Formats: sequence, C-alpha cells, structure tokens
Amino acid sequence: MSNLDPCPGPVPNIVREYKKSKTEKLPPTLIAKYLLQMQTQK
Repeated sequence: MSNLDPCPGPVPNIVREYKKSKTEKLPPTLIAKYLLQMQTQK
C-alpha cells in the first residue's frame, strides 16, 4: 500500500494509469475519467 493512495481499498486501474501519467503521458480522456471518478466517490 502507498501513502499516495487517495482512499483505502483496492485501487482501480484508472488510478494506476493516472499515477503512471506522472512519468508517461496519458490521453486527456483517461485523466478526465479519473477526475470524474474521484468526484463521484466523494
């Protein structure tokens, strides 16, 4: 487990892909999906 995880529990693939984007560029659509997912989880 990493302290960078926004919330406990299994990490969705989109989160792993988003974290990878810090070193690899991801399509804006994937990032948008991630942001939307985080909003709906709140």
